[in-house]
Amino acid sequence: MFIDVSETEPPARLAWRAVMQRSRHEFQILRDARWDLRLYPTDTSDTYLQPGGRPLPVGGAHGKGHDMNFVLEGSPGTAFDIFFDPTSRTIKCEAA
Repeated sequence: MFIDVSETEPPARLAWRAVMQRSRHEFQILRDARWDLRLYPTDTSDTYLQPGGRPLPVGGAHGKGHDMNFVLEGSPGTAFDIFFDPTSRTIKCEAA
């Protein structure tokens, strides 16, 4: 799964709803649908988004981030709202 973010007029916060199709999803955020501008976790040992948990820092070095994915886990059918804050460069999730 990937999420596309445009660089034109960035909002204060971006949000998406993810509905689990299987028990685990891994994803990155793409800027302007370009893999070389992807946003990914800065710490490979801290990639799990927990509902109500602390926000995770987001990295975005040009051309980096291969195999560095955010992870959501939950029962199929469970919905999560994912929030990216471009100002603090963090991502978090909440149960929908």
